Amino acid sequence: MQNSNSTLKYSASSSEQTKPKRKMPMLDQFHPCIYDFIKNIVDVKTDANCGYCVIVALLGIGKDSWSLVRNHLLKEFAQWSDEYIHLLGGIDE
Repeated sequence: MQNSNSTLKYSASSSEQTKPKRKMPMLDQFHPCIYDFIKNIVDVKTDANCGYCVIVALLGIGKDSWSLVRNHLLKEFAQWSDEYIHLLGGIDE
């Protein structure tokens, strides 16, 4: 509880101060309008599984866990295939 006779002094907190922008490699490869939404960039070995490797690297679960992410994604697609087909606008063969 606060005494009504006391005065409060406000100072600029660290959250109000501007944080310096962190330099990220390869940031220039993205459109500038999304820079504020990019929190991290991970460069992984280019192969057929590189998308999964990026996910496991950003989740911090180990670079050899890409197959686990892939299997979970396949199960997700199998379980909710009708919803994904509707969301994506159909199946083009």
